[in-house]
Amino acid sequence: MYEGNSKVRILEFLPGATLQEVKSEPESARNNDSEKTYNFTVPILPSDEHQLHVNCTASEAKRQGESTNKDCKVSFYIASSAVRAGLAMSAVVGVVASLLQFA
Repeated sequence: MYEGNSKVRILEFLPGATLQEVKSEPESARNNDSEKTYNFTVPILPSDEHQLHVNCTASEAKRQGESTNKDCKVSFYIASSAVRAGLAMSAVVGVVASLLQFA
């Protein structure tokens, strides 16, 4: 995983983060079994924001003559726990200010 151009170890600043494949029910499975869905879970937000990405490439062509040049970039935006606290505090200040107008 990368942050900008630097390679990072995600579990160092996101302890407990997991990437798990979502298993679909047989009746709701897509026709194309090669498409998989994953959930990236971060149970404890870090104190600062992170913008991470991974680069991926196709390992081989499925059919003869099919191009193997299928590169992609998957981006992850990890919010800061401080951002949530700041938003919550500004909301509380707004509510208190509204209530003081009625006093």
